[in-house]
Amino acid sequence: MQDVGEYKCTDSTSENIQVDSDSLYLYVKDDKLTPTDTNQVIELTSLNMIPCLPSFQEVDVELKSTSDGFDASFFTYVQRVGFRLDNSWEPVSSLVNFTCVFTFESREESVNFSFKKHVHDFTKNMTSSVFVKIEKDCIEEAVISCKVNSLQTGKNNNIKSNNIAVI
Repeated sequence: MQDVGEYKCTDSTSENIQVDSDSLYLYVKDDKLTPTDTNQVIELTSLNMIPCLPSFQEVDVELKSTSDGFDASFFTYVQRVGFRLDNSWEPVSSLVNFTCVFTFESREESVNFSFKKHVHDFTKNMTSSVFVKIEKDCIEEAVISCKVNSLQTGKNNNIKSNNIAVI
């Protein structure tokens, strides 16, 4: 079933390869509703595209997920590539599972996808509160200096605070 997909024609005798060559998308109508392996969970590296590909054009494709805040309307279905993320949906949990359900007549197949959000994605706009109790009569001035070891680069980053409150 690996025959389903886009094929491009190029002239192998020419040294000049044209970028805008003619292409053909080939569907194969047989017993399988999708060319994707249905016996495994496919790990996604991004939520921008979920490759739910049917074997032939008459197959209905639906995207499902049990993740909090998921709404299928965030995605647009394009038959040759799958579901494209239109809105800036951010999953709440670090692990998101999707199921593409393929139906044709009385048959149904599904493909499972998994997306694991990396820790550094959660800390992009992280705000932390630190409370330090200083006795009023003990000290006249306090300087608080913080450093955070970046999860992504391993380098130390100085933290600057714009909002310091004395209570």
